[in-house]
Amino acid sequence: MCSRQGMVDVCASFTLDMDMKFNSKKSVVVRVGPRLKEPCEPIMLCNKQLSFVSGVKYMGVCLVAGLKFKVSLHEMKRKSFRSFNSVYHKCSRANPETVVLQLVS
Repeated sequence: MCSRQGMVDVCASFTLDMDMKFNSKKSVVVRVGPRLKEPCEPIMLCNKQLSFVSGVKYMGVCLVAGLKFKVSLHEMKRKSFRSFNSVYHKCSRANPETVVLQLVS
């Protein structure tokens, strides 16, 4: 069993000393490393248990749980293609070659 509760308690007490606090409703745990599948004790923050998740979005970047640290770009690519297709559809009656060249650049 792994235990990281001590480090979480140190961080929580530090933030209280700085007149800040964690929002335990928005806080989650993402496990990364070779011991990913091993059982782990529940991690508590402000007397609430944090949930273990397979991925989390932080500042627009999707971090994914796994054996190695991974970042998922799937959502960013999807949004980019969706924006491109939306603008391209609106300009479909114009000269399509110049629209595509302008959008790509």
